[in-house]
Amino acid sequence: MKTCVILAGGKSSRMGRDKTLLPFGGFATLTHYGAHKFGRIFERVFVSSKFEKFDPTLPLIKDVGAEDISRSNLTEASDKDGTEANSAQICSQDTSNLSPDAFSPMLALYSILRNFPNESVFIVPADMPFVSENCVRELYKFTGEYDMVIAADESHTHSLCGFFSGDLAGAAGELFAAGEHKIGLLRDRCRCKIVKFANADEFFNINYQADYEQALKEGKI
Repeated sequence: MKTCVILAGGKSSRMGRDKTLLPFGGFATLTHYGAHKFGRIFERVFVSSKFEKFDPTLPLIKDVGAEDISRSNLTEASDKDGTEANSAQICSQDTSNLSPDAFSPMLALYSILRNFPNESVFIVPADMPFVSENCVRELYKFTGEYDMVIAADESHTHSLCGFFSGDLAGAAGELFAAGEHKIGLLRDRCRCKIVKFANADEFFNINYQADYEQALKEGKI
């Protein structure tokens, strides 16, 4: 498997501090842990963030600015999957309601996927560090048939944990420019496979300080 991208651009508002920078498992941060872990599975690992904030540094894919989503960018991305970009959605006015510090998962997907045409990229949040190699390989089995292959358990669908075709960049850019940030809308526009897993613990998500403390106490970290 070739490429993994770790999402590390959120605001961590529920945590009250940037959780992607929390110490983790003997590594400087949660994100460094993820880069090490997934670096044993994938040929290359990148981090998606709005700016460089890691020490030691990590290979970074920055979110493009809303003003950088131009007609030419989306047309180029859309040409790769044979669809035509919707020019009505590509003006800065469509994203004026999004502050520079806000996190849009749709913008993150666009910023990532535009770099990997004709490739299926594994994307996982930095605060979901217990995803197993077996899970990754099970998801990967379906990448030849589907544009998006994401994980689920009995309670939740994890829309940002899975493989995404780089050819979805155009659609992600259009949705973002239209002010749409829910990944479910992108699912509806592509061939999507949701794979259910029995072990919900591997999708444990560190959102609050209590989650972090629980993970430390139980030895998950």
